[in-house]
Amino acid sequence: MLLDASRAKLVGSRGEQAFAFDIDGVLVRGGNPIEGLLPIFQRLNHAFSFRVPHVFLTNGGGYAEAVRAKRLGELTRSEVSEEQIIQAHTVLQELVPSYADRPVLVLGGASESKVRTVHDVMRGYGFKNFTLASEVHSWRSDVWPFHDAPEGNLSEGRTWLKRHAEQRHHHEAVSERRFGAVIVFHDSRDWGGDIQLMCDVLRSPTGQIGTLGDDTHPQAPVFFTHEDLIWTNSFPTPRFGQGAFQLAARAVYKAASGRELQATTFGKPHRATYAFAEKKLKGFAQAQGLGAEDVADVWMIGDNPASDIAGANAFGWKSALVETGVYVPGTRAAFEPTMHARSAEQAVERILAQYNLD
Repeated sequence: MLLDASRAKLVGSRGEQAFAFDIDGVLVRGGNPIEGLLPIFQRLNHAFSFRVPHVFLTNGGGYAEAVRAKRLGELTRSEVSEEQIIQAHTVLQELVPSYADRPVLVLGGASESKVRTVHDVMRGYGFKNFTLASEVHSWRSDVWPFHDAPEGNLSEGRTWLKRHAEQRHHHEAVSERRFGAVIVFHDSRDWGGDIQLMCDVLRSPTGQIGTLGDDTHPQAPVFFTHEDLIWTNSFPTPRFGQGAFQLAARAVYKAASGRELQATTFGKPHRATYAFAEKKLKGFAQAQGLGAEDVADVWMIGDNPASDIAGANAFGWKSALVETGVYVPGTRAAFEPTMHARSAEQAVERILAQYNLD
């Protein structure tokens, strides 16, 4: 929800700038706010005669946008709408016109105990005919006999899966489903199992799990939601992300089929995600009486040169690389930003000063 301009302090004038903030390693780390978080959004939301347009552009995910917005609103003590949240899988909404009613296999995104979260997000986007990996495991445990998790974490998820399966006559449906695409919703919690199911669908001439062709048929489409090799959390060094999973999936599929995996990847640094974000920013500007053309400079504030900075530079945005996440201060960035800054707070201060909004 946009703030009424009359509630903001009249300082400066309407500028041409807008912001896209990465979240992990820029605003939070390990779920905890990074120092300087509050002043950023006090200034963007309240210091001027207009609310500076901004979105949160992350390769993170696994939650509904409304849930992430609520959490960020609490951390920043500001109004954050779900329309401002662009997660790795948010752009999947663009696939709904083509895949809303087609059978789709959905991998990754949640442990079995939280499987309903992925289901509800996909349903909320408009997908109606999808099957989760956990549903396949509930059909036949020998589809991936190494699938396991602590029993204490599974009771809620398994109860929901059982009820959901009964409602859909699920066990009959899985064996008969002809999957038309594979979507990696978010980071896999079971690399081996998810790669197995992906290969099962792609190597079947009909897309049916449990059938195998000669690998000469057209490959079903595959969609990854991001390709970050590494990301940061509360652990001292970076952790592997969906980009590492994608490399593993490509290698296994090629070894098994003799073919290169053909796939579409969303998320940063890919153009489709930046175009989606810019459209949102221009919409926010227009809602305040600014024309879309007035948003001339979009600044990406990120910590990962290979995703945040590379994508922003390629799309024609300006970029600020901060030192609170993946990037190691003092090293040469693989993709040079428009600006280096210690933190998101310092980056925003410097950028606003360039537009005489300091």
